[in-house]
Amino acid sequence: MQKSNSYASKSVACPIVGVGGSAGGFEAMMDLLRHLPAKTGMAFVIVQHLDPHHASRLPKLLGKVTAMPVVELAKPTTPRPNTVYVQPPNQCVIVKDGMLKLIRRTQQLNLTIDHFFESLAEERGSRAIGVVLSGSGTDGTAD
Repeated sequence: MQKSNSYASKSVACPIVGVGGSAGGFEAMMDLLRHLPAKTGMAFVIVQHLDPHHASRLPKLLGKVTAMPVVELAKPTTPRPNTVYVQPPNQCVIVKDGMLKLIRRTQQLNLTIDHFFESLAEERGSRAIGVVLSGSGTDGTAD
């Protein structure tokens, strides 16, 4: 019996580390990236509570503390190892069909971290890692 392409691509795709945090997690995010080697073999996706009406300086600031490329997502993207991806304002990131995809934030309650972690677990299974750095709410803690 031949494996489906979907399963095969999941088994060889690089692990993804989802890093979620509120604005208060910025320093912890910087420290995390500062102490990671440039070649981990993993893709890192930063999901933060951002003001939906202002451009983020996060990619530029994170790029100063890591040797890995830091990319703000703008279109569906296949995650590459040793790369940091950052969500843009007023968007949610999910993992679907092997790609990082953007969807418009529609809820008043900001659960961008939960949505990302759920899609990451579904898509990557044991090749998914979720890290919540800080927060006073419950985003990132869904069962």
